[in-house]
Amino acid sequence: MTHIKPYIPMIGIEKINEFQVAEVISVDTGSYQVEIKTWEFDKSKETVRKASPISNSFLQMPLPGELIFVFQGVKPETTTTKTTYEWYYLPPFPARSNIRENILPIVTGDNTNTNKTTAPLQSYEGDLLIQGRFGNTFRLGSTIKTTNYTKAPTWSGAIENDPLIILANKNNNSTTIDVENIQTDKSSLYLTTTQKINNIKLSKPLSKSGPVNTYSRPQCIISADRVILQAKTDNVIIDAKRRVTINSQETRIGNEG
Repeated sequence: MTHIKPYIPMIGIEKINEFQVAEVISVDTGSYQVEIKTWEFDKSKETVRKASPISNSFLQMPLPGELIFVFQGVKPETTTTKTTYEWYYLPPFPARSNIRENILPIVTGDNTNTNKTTAPLQSYEGDLLIQGRFGNTFRLGSTIKTTNYTKAPTWSGAIENDPLIILANKNNNSTTIDVENIQTDKSSLYLTTTQKINNIKLSKPLSKSGPVNTYSRPQCIISADRVILQAKTDNVIIDAKRRVTINSQETRIGNEG
């Protein structure tokens, strides 16, 4: 096998630094810059710079003390006659394999234990996961037929790889791997294709529409302690080809009087 080394022009550019420590976050006028310093055991050798994120569209802000990879790239001020450079940073390095924070005690010298922890989501084959530090998660997933996972999904389906989207605010304080649960998560949104949401429950069973946990056609499920639909300048339209069911202890229309 022949290995081809890519050509990277380095004229006028400092070499790519291995990794840095996010020292001070300065979110100034939307630039999302961080002040960084080289991780050195010899403090006299540390250098301090500012770096911008590699992307403003998909952004993960580092915490002070986390490790980030930095490199040099062109600045917006670059012209056809002059090339200028600045430092950019990639998302924090998972030094502790932690969702909530990845600060190393040897970097900060402090005890980094916090009162709360965030459990990582169980990943399934082909998933794209976005996991916030605070238990907010976004899954672009699918129907999974295999069962060799630590946590089984709370959804099922007959057609493997059919798409599924889940947006959730988790309810956890653990480092144990977790999966979305429409009953125990604080709030969630499910967009399905052919999946059944196995553990969904209503306040009262439906006599005509059938059990909600066996429905296997495309559906949108919103679950929270309170749901508000507001149209600021026009109409709220509820359109159903078959039936509209309001499954509540009390229904008031017009006003609450």
